[in-house]
Formats: sequence, structure tokens, C-alpha cells
Amino acid sequence: MDEAQWNAELEKALKENYEAGPEAQVEAVEAFLAEPSQDATDSVWKMLVGGLLVLLGICVLGIIGLILDDKDSQSILTAFSALLTGLLGLFIPSPLKRDS
Repeated sequence: MDEAQWNAELEKALKENYEAGPEAQVEAVEAFLAEPSQDATDSVWKMLVGGLLVLLGICVLGIIGLILDDKDSQSILTAFSALLTGLLGLFIPSPLKRDS
């Protein structure tokens, strides 16, 4: 199926489900979207974690530099703690997906 046909089919599915509400439209769109491959998911995960680690490193160097210059480091410390919290949050299992 080429892109034009795909777009036409998607538009048709959305129009058919318009009256049914947003939930039906979401289901119609999900039927057209393919699940990402494991390689794609792994690549995105590695880029996200790597980017956060680089930003954490920059914050640590900034904190050290500001402390050595006897300047206020509160703003960069705030950025560091937010980045660290976000990074750690990626590794904590979701409470919504607990195994019973």
C-alpha cells in the first residue's frame, strides 16, 4: 500500500468512527500503526539514557566550576536534581504494570 492509499484508508476509518467518539478513533488509528521493532525501541532508549547522562555530566562540571569560583550554584543544582530524578525514573517499574 503506497502512502496515498494509506492516507485515504486512514481518513476513511477516522470519518467512519467520528460519531463513536475519541476512543473509537484512537482504535482506528492504532489499527494502521505498526508496532516499533525491538531495534528501534532499543535505539531510542539508548539515545535517551545517553543524552540524560551527558547532561548530568555537564551539570556536575558546572556545579564543580561554580563551587570553585565561590558562586551560587542553586540553579544548576536544581537542573542536576531534575535530570537525576528523570534518569532514575526510567529504571523504576510502573506501578500500573504490576504482576499480580
